[in-house]
Amino acid sequence: MVSAGANCFVQQASARVIPVAVVLSVAAGAALWQLKAFGLPLLGATFLASVLLGVLSTYAAVRMRTAVAAIAVPAFCGALLPGVAVSNALLNVMSGSSSSVLDFGSAVTVALAIGAGLVLGGLFATPGGTSRPASRPPHPCALGAQRHHRAAGHPRLRLRPRERVRPAMVTRPTPAPAAAHTARRSH
Repeated sequence: MVSAGANCFVQQASARVIPVAVVLSVAAGAALWQLKAFGLPLLGATFLASVLLGVLSTYAAVRMRTAVAAIAVPAFCGALLPGVAVSNALLNVMSGSSSSVLDFGSAVTVALAIGAGLVLGGLFATPGGTSRPASRPPHPCALGAQRHHRAAGHPRLRLRPRERVRPAMVTRPTPAPAAAHTARRSH
């Protein structure tokens, strides 16, 4: 919980994101401990907890209109990151133990399970993929200038080919020459 909040501060998250990331971190951590208590191995429990975190953080990000990473990254760093496994692997490397390669391998696979679970959870939470919702019209730039102009209720623009667009010669009266300042300021 504290590490998720601290990670939000380090990433300069907005104040409205911090409580959501902390709550999701606690939920992911609780899910991880429950899945391990049910007898799942660490790799499987971490994967399923990160899928849950991916789903929840995607829903929260859509509701808050913010990036999913702004919520998911502090949350998984606070609950799922294999910090103890990495530190044990480093200690084994420094002591010259032969199991250090296996320790690093297990830490890397847990980190890969976190990434895969977050992506899969985000895909589960996004039913239409990356398509735009039907209730939201496309951006005006996507419509094109003429279609947007007509959609706003303006009369139809008629653009002619370039050689015909030249304006007709309009004779305007030449302005009278400006009178020179005869009065000068005295200092």
